[in-house]
Amino acid sequence: MTKISIVIPCYNAEAFIGDAIASALAQSHADVECIVVDDRSTDDSVAIIAQAAAGDPRVKPVFLPENLGASGARNAGLAVASGDWITLLDADDLYRPTRLERLLATALAADAAVVVDNQQVCAFPATSSTQLAFGFIHEDPTQVTPELYFAEAAKFGRWLSPGYMKPMFRADLVRALNLRFDPRFKTGEDFLLYADALVDRPRFVACAFAGYVYRRREGSLSRAGGEHLRAQALLSDVIVERYGDKLSAQAAASLRARKQLMSRLAGLHDVRVAISDRDFGGALKAVTLQPDLAMAAVDMLKRKLANALAPAADVKRAA
Repeated sequence: MTKISIVIPCYNAEAFIGDAIASALAQSHADVECIVVDDRSTDDSVAIIAQAAAGDPRVKPVFLPENLGASGARNAGLAVASGDWITLLDADDLYRPTRLERLLATALAADAAVVVDNQQVCAFPATSSTQLAFGFIHEDPTQVTPELYFAEAAKFGRWLSPGYMKPMFRADLVRALNLRFDPRFKTGEDFLLYADALVDRPRFVACAFAGYVYRRREGSLSRAGGEHLRAQALLSDVIVERYGDKLSAQAAASLRARKQLMSRLAGLHDVRVAISDRDFGGALKAVTLQPDLAMAAVDMLKRKLANALAPAADVKRAA
C-alpha cells in the first residue's frame, strides 16, 4: 500500500491538536504516518501528543529542544518523513475521512507529482461549512501552473489566496527539489514554498473535493498586520530575484500585481487600526502615504460614526 506522511506542526495547541491527530488517523487510506512536531510548547500539547503516540504506532512524535517557529517545525517533520507522499495539516485544522484516498486517486489518475483539494472554511470551533476556499478549481482535475498560481495570488475577494493550499507532494519530488520552508519568513512561507515547487513545472493538479477543513480563529485587530502584509508584498521580489528567467512574462506580471495588492492592503490595515484607535492623525498619515486609500478611509469613518451613533438613536426611539 502507498504510505503517506502527514506533518503536523504544533505550538501551544492543547485545545485542538488531539482533534487534528484523530482526523489524520481516521483516514480511509490507513497507511499513514502522522509526524507531530512539537515546537517547544509550554501547555499540555506534549502530553496530548505522547498519549496519542502511545495509543497508535502511526503517530511519530518529534519534540524540538528549542522553539523554531512554524517553518522550522515543518522542516523537522519533512526531514524524517518516510512516506511515498508527504502532506501537511495545521494543528487547528482537520481532514475529512476520505481526503487522502481521494487525493491519491486523483494524483495517480493524472500522473501528477503534486495534488491538492479545495477546503471548507469554518469559523473555529465549527467543523463544517458550505464556504469553499479556492475559486480557481473549476473542473476536476484542474491543472495548476505557475501562471495560474501567481494570477490567483494577485486577486482579492471572497476566495483565499492559493498560499493557503495544503498540497500532497510525491516524496521523490520533495527530495529532488530539496523543498523546505524558508525560516527567514514568518509570514507567507507557504506561498514561497509552493512557488519553489511550481517554477520547475511538475504536473500539479487540483481536485474539486473539499477534504481539508480550514478553521479560522478570529482574534482582535492585530497591530502587526500591516507589517505582515508588507512582508507578503516583498515575497514577490524574492521570487523574481530567485528564479528570474524561469518565470514567464505572465507570471512576473502577476507577481508585480500581487506586490501592489499586498502593499495597498497593508495601507488599508493601517488606516483601519488608526480609526479603531481614534488616531485620526495616524489615519491621515497613512492616506498621505497612499492617496488611493482616501475613499476607503472615508467609508471606514462613516461606518465608525454610524456605529457610534446607533446606541444613542436606539435609546431616543425607546424614549
